[in-house]
Amino acid sequence: MPWPQLRTCQQEAFDQYMADRKYKREWLAMLTPGAGKTIFALYVAATLKQMGVIFRVAVYVPSDSLRQQWADVASLFGLELLPVRFPSDYNDHDSDGFVATYAQMNANGAERAFLAITATPTLAILDEAHQLGDDKTWGAGTQHALRHAENILMLTGTPWRSDDARIPWCAYDEETGRVQVDFAYEYGNAVADNVCRAVEIHAYDGQARYLDNATEVTKSLKDTSKGVNSARCSTRSSTRRSSGRPCSWRRRINCSSTAARTCPTPAAWWSPTARRRPERSPSS
Repeated sequence: MPWPQLRTCQQEAFDQYMADRKYKREWLAMLTPGAGKTIFALYVAATLKQMGVIFRVAVYVPSDSLRQQWADVASLFGLELLPVRFPSDYNDHDSDGFVATYAQMNANGAERAFLAITATPTLAILDEAHQLGDDKTWGAGTQHALRHAENILMLTGTPWRSDDARIPWCAYDEETGRVQVDFAYEYGNAVADNVCRAVEIHAYDGQARYLDNATEVTKSLKDTSKGVNSARCSTRSSTRRSSGRPCSWRRRINCSSTAARTCPTPAAWWSPTARRRPERSPSS
């Protein structure tokens, strides 16, 4: 059965990984959400298995729902990955590997995964690797499980954490404290390549009632020339599609407006010495 065809950015990431893997056991790819991290990683896994470099694949994901999703996509590459539900699933000899959640890396789960991975050459894939913290439970258990993994391929669209914990296996720039990635494909690249849509979120009229010094005030977005910002409205949006969500007002009683703005390309979260894919204009 033919494997899914790689996009240009996925092919570039694959080529870079294959060039690096012999001397770099842990490898981090920053691919903006929607760029296709799953297909890229499983293409790597299937290729290494076909080459005889590895015999099994261990995938780690942050949530239960993603276990089956990864297993389903793996089947497109001829890989049978078992979503872990029972202790015996880690070392099922009828499958090509397993998909487990980070939360399953408690003492028992981490030890069973460690034994299975130690027994045969295994590629470990860490989806949303920034979910792991060096001194956190998930991070400690996963590090134990992967002590003897042949290679560790880490994936993320956001290579940072909100706390001070470091992401395991990642190199950090000593001056900036930012993660150094091995391959970066940014949102700006994805928009230029028509992989992701440009986020365009528009402000709509709405009314809000709130208390100001114990006085109830009713206002419309039309009441201010400065629009949403003066009304202290914030929004979140997806890079995969244009959408507005109900805004969040300080001192809010009720708000019915939907608002947002055009999102710029994210700032670099890694050291400038890291390899980055060059920006390309939409016409290139």
